[in-house]
Amino acid sequence: MSKMMMVSSGGIELVGLSYSSPELFQMKKEVGDKFKTLVKWDPDDMHVIHVQHPKDPSYWIPVPSRNPNYASQLSWVQHRNIRSFAREHFKEIRGQDQLDKARAELQELWHSCMIKDRKKLDYKKAVQNQGLSSGKIWVPGNEIVTDMQHKPAPVALIIPDTKITPLEIPDFDSFSIY
Repeated sequence: MSKMMMVSSGGIELVGLSYSSPELFQMKKEVGDKFKTLVKWDPDDMHVIHVQHPKDPSYWIPVPSRNPNYASQLSWVQHRNIRSFAREHFKEIRGQDQLDKARAELQELWHSCMIKDRKKLDYKKAVQNQGLSSGKIWVPGNEIVTDMQHKPAPVALIIPDTKITPLEIPDFDSFSIY
C-alpha cells in the first residue's frame, strides 16, 4: 500500500501509528522540517514503513514503528478493526493504551468465540484478527505469531530453493484462410 504523507517534527503518523527513526531525522535535515513524500507499507505487517526521499526518488529508508510491541506482525485489517473497536468501547482511554486494551479484548473475544460456538463465529473476521492471510508465506527463521503467548503458527507452505529457468518461446507460423 502507498500514500503521499506529511513528515513532521514527530515523524510520520499513519492511522494512529507513529513511525520515526534517526535516518528519517537525517532526511528532515536535508529536506526541511515538514515535507510530503511517498510512503509504502506491507498491509500484512505494519511494524515498518518505507519512506521515499523527496529529492532522490530511488532512495528509500525503512522507518520502524515507535511501538514495536503493538505493530509487530499486525496487519492493516487488524489495526483498522482494533481502532474501530477501541473507539466504540474505550472512549475514556486515549492513545496507545486504548489500542493495547482493544487488541487484548478482541483477541480474547475471538478466542472464546472459537471455543464456545463454532456455528455462529464469523470465520472471515476471526482469520483477519488472527493475522492470517493469503499473502503470508512462511520463511525459515521468521515464524508467524498468531496469539499473545507468542506460539508460532503451524507451517502452511514451504517453498524449497529452486531455480526457475526461462523457456524459449517458440515461433508459430501464421496463415490466412482468405
